[in-house]
Amino acid sequence: ISWYSDSNFQTSASEVATNETYYGKIEDCTHNNSLSYSANAGILTESCSSCGHSATATLNVPSDLKYDGETKTVAVQISETWQGGSLSAKYYQGDDEATPQNAGTYTAKITAGEGGTAATASVEFEITKAKPTISISADKTSPISGGGTVTLTVDKSALPDNAEVTVTCDNASYNPTPGTEGKYTITLPNSNGTYKFTVNYAGDGNHESVSDDCTVSVTYKSSDSTSSNSSSSSGSKSSSLVPLRSLSLIHITEPTR
Repeated sequence: ISWYSDSNFQTSASEVATNETYYGKIEDCTHNNSLSYSANAGILTESCSSCGHSATATLNVPSDLKYDGETKTVAVQISETWQGGSLSAKYYQGDDEATPQNAGTYTAKITAGEGGTAATASVEFEITKAKPTISISADKTSPISGGGTVTLTVDKSALPDNAEVTVTCDNASYNPTPGTEGKYTITLPNSNGTYKFTVNYAGDGNHESVSDDCTVSVTYKSSDSTSSNSSSSSGSKSSSLVPLRSLSLIHITEPTR
């Protein structure tokens, strides 16, 4: 309320005396040179010393802070009655301005006011590393009889571009040989055994390490052999048949009496 000594509201009453008539005029506060700011963590509070006005601006951290290659920006939510103009956050890592895109810890800040009436609200947040996936599989179903060549296939389509992986065997004598398009080959011996093959991705500044494994078993296979079908038993009898054509006909004549 502004006070005047006349009903036309022309003469301002800078001082109020007793037994005098004054006229009050309700006017919207222009907040000229009367706004001040204070900060508490991620909230700025705006106050007017002339009319008691109060409003806030709040920094809201995004819910998804897993690295995905996109910039992670905080939202600035301001009250409808905010008078301090538009606000945009600035981002820092340590004392240096930085774009909040890669994995790491950042501080977002907003400032309102000037000089002694200014204040800065800030909030810290962390972009965490992405957890990729990887897989390895064998082209033959265990157990493999007799050993032989096995082809292993590594699927690293969920890894970052140009990611390097290693494939090893728990028996170092049978570490596979890399080929093209994610293929690896190894020749396993004809003997009973189990082989565990592991693919590893070491990770980088934005991705966690990840691994997968598969197991291949081999069973021994004996070589084919031929054996004679003839056999004899102890104490058995044998006989031979003589062809009829080899027999001579003998004629016996009975003597005359």
